Amino acid sequence: MHGNDTEYSDMLDNLNEKISEFEKTAILSYSAGYFLPPADLYRVGTVVYSNREVERINKNEYLYIAQAPLAKPTDVRPIYVKDNSGFKVYGNNEFDNTKTVSLNYIKKPAKVIWNYQTVAGNAQYKATGSQDFELHPSEETDLVINILALCGVEVRDLSIYQLAVQEEIRDTQEEKQ
Repeated sequence: MHGNDTEYSDMLDNLNEKISEFEKTAILSYSAGYFLPPADLYRVGTVVYSNREVERINKNEYLYIAQAPLAKPTDVRPIYVKDNSGFKVYGNNEFDNTKTVSLNYIKKPAKVIWNYQTVAGNAQYKATGSQDFELHPSEETDLVINILALCGVEVRDLSIYQLAVQEEIRDTQEEKQ
């Protein structure tokens, strides 16, 4: 679904482009009756078994579906239930560690770490062990301005500030068209 017919300023396309940098696929490991989610899971996309999409159901629906002859899950039409422990996947039987289940998902951005060492009583940036922001290039200017504001740095040249505000308004208007 698109927000408009303009090739480069469709807000939904732009948002999908920004999110796409965080899309991942992982084969889920199995432990104690559950397929375990990746540690960096933010949003579940598609659960896949044998090149088939596994349908998500609510925990309270499983009992009804499992007993209904026409709705009963099969290896060709599997289902899954997700809870805090992980994913329970059902086909002809409950899946176990002999089955391979994969997950398409959106990952959490890596935690930002600004590592430093103290030299002559002053903090000095240290690249080893540091982790930069993971974000789309179009978000960098806003991030820098917000960090400066949080640090108490104000832009004293009013023309620079006004230019930044005008640029932000223009970007928003272009995205809406």
